[in-house]
Amino acid sequence: MDIGISRKLRALVLPTFLLVLSGCSLFAPEHKEVKKPTPPKPYEMGEYVKDLWAAHIMLNTGADAQAVKKQLATIKGFSAEKRTGPVFQTAVVMSYTTGNKKEVQYLAAPFDVSQNNAVFNDLNTAISMLQEQKYTVHDVHPVVLSSLPPARLKLAAKDPRMLKTVVDQEFKSLLARKTTLAPLNEARVQLYLLQFFREHKMRDAAYLAASNATQSLAAVNENQDTAEAIKNLSDKISEEEARLHKEMPFTLRF
Repeated sequence: MDIGISRKLRALVLPTFLLVLSGCSLFAPEHKEVKKPTPPKPYEMGEYVKDLWAAHIMLNTGADAQAVKKQLATIKGFSAEKRTGPVFQTAVVMSYTTGNKKEVQYLAAPFDVSQNNAVFNDLNTAISMLQEQKYTVHDVHPVVLSSLPPARLKLAAKDPRMLKTVVDQEFKSLLARKTTLAPLNEARVQLYLLQFFREHKMRDAAYLAASNATQSLAAVNENQDTAEAIKNLSDKISEEEARLHKEMPFTLRF
């Protein structure tokens, strides 16, 4: 073959070959990094307590499974989660009766507390769910609730009676694991409850909180470390009681 022709052929073929390679890389599918699915957010103990009581009261007042679908999802999800140890949640537990029934029932509502305040938004919501019933408050206490061991609850929507039984038992078991606060902390939260009930015009509950605050404070072991706290808390309870007597005087009902 003529050397001149061979050189011309290489000059023509080589650019064409490189162009083909370039085109292959240009139109090749782009490699995308596969993102791992985000793990589901763990259920909060506060949400579990709130939704468990809501499902309990709703199922006991005629609601069906569809009405408590959201609450059941929280209860089932939280109960099935594997944990290294128990989870704790502060909550207000209120005992009450409805109508002429003598059976004592319980309300449980989570709350957040700091050194100088407590937030009772969930308690307010829970109480509003009782407004359609004629109820009488018998006692109210802040407690610490401890989560139950993980379990796969059988919340069968097709069997309303069994569903109610499982939810009621779960709620009963949760309350059985409650622990009380130290007397000084109990007195402080009872003061916050007194303020909450007074502001919401719940006279009987406010007087119960006032009495409980005084009793809890009396149970504190007074020493050099607690004397100032006891004095300050006692003054605040007295101030709130004075407001309560002025705004909602207590009268005996016959």
